[in-house]
Amino acid sequence: MRMFSIRGGGRRMKPVKKIAAKVAILGTDISWKKAPLDDNTWEVWGMNSFWDMWGKYATRWFEIHPVSTMVDEGWNRYSWLTECPIPVYMIKHYKDIPNSIPYPLADVSKGFLKQFSSTFSYEMALAIHEGFKTIGIYGIALSLGTLRERFIELQGLLYWIGVAQGRGIEIQFPEYDEDNYKHKYLYGLDYWNEVKYSKNKILSAINSVLVYRYCIDGVNWKKRYLKK
Repeated sequence: MRMFSIRGGGRRMKPVKKIAAKVAILGTDISWKKAPLDDNTWEVWGMNSFWDMWGKYATRWFEIHPVSTMVDEGWNRYSWLTECPIPVYMIKHYKDIPNSIPYPLADVSKGFLKQFSSTFSYEMALAIHEGFKTIGIYGIALSLGTLRERFIELQGLLYWIGVAQGRGIEIQFPEYDEDNYKHKYLYGLDYWNEVKYSKNKILSAINSVLVYRYCIDGVNWKKRYLKK
């Protein structure tokens, strides 16, 4: 277990220094288990309310949500943060969360598009800003997730992956996650395979929208029915 603290009180937080040249960014899909969790040559970054999954391995944490969502939605995500033993990046520093650090958005985003559509985007951008040589992506399958994950959050993540590769940073992920991050066929060169592949992806997206709409209509219908 690799944990360190920056407890010091007040608003002046000690700078966080990276303790390895490689960082693993974790999501909750099954491939997170392939991450190098016990390898001291890697930092491990976790997020949100998943401390029970990765907390004992994590070197930094990310909770980029308004406090009101943690309380109003009843997720009990705020109380444990007051005792979080490692640096936790948040919208701002909170006095009752000693290890909270305001996410350095101005510094991280300078010179780039502000493509921050998920916590993963913030993590990727910070890893690039701090000069990690390798970024591992484990358990992040946005292309198979909710409509928001597929159409909004994935765009931001892919943008920062492109920025990282453009800077010569190595991107690693489990082999079976590869299709989550690349277009399987080359447009033009693999024309008919690409057309078929793209049509299937579009149909899958349309199906997801229809299912989502059906569920929403069902909920709305139930609400209307119960009011009668």
